[in-house]
Amino acid sequence: MKRFTILFLIATATAVNACSNDVGRTSPFVPTHVAELAGVAKTNAGAPLDSVRVAVAPLTERQGAFGSAAATTGSAGTFRLLFERFDPHVSASQADTVRVVITAQALKRSFAGQSGQPATRKDTVLLTLLPYGQTPIVETISFAFAPP
Repeated sequence: MKRFTILFLIATATAVNACSNDVGRTSPFVPTHVAELAGVAKTNAGAPLDSVRVAVAPLTERQGAFGSAAATTGSAGTFRLLFERFDPHVSASQADTVRVVITAQALKRSFAGQSGQPATRKDTVLLTLLPYGQTPIVETISFAFAPP
């Protein structure tokens, strides 16, 4: 049992070390390109709206994987998020574009529809993806919500 534990620890340490080294562009988990999306959510009257969840996803299927964490607006109604491409087959030295759909959901109950579902707004934007390490181009968008 002791020998098995030692072998397991050695194998685990080797795997962790391999994953922590810079594996370059051969790994599908290294971001190759990045864009930034910033915006604001407001009421129809123009007041900032907090508790709006914003998510972004590619509109069409393209080679490679894309990733972005969702964002939630704060008291100023603003959000900011990064959109990354993970693709070892695309030249990491050239800019690229991707059309994305941005979904904003007002999570406050006062903006929910009759079904109780959050009010939702969607829009599409063409993002310019720059090679990772360069300062991303920031695209801006705004959403307006009215209570039912």
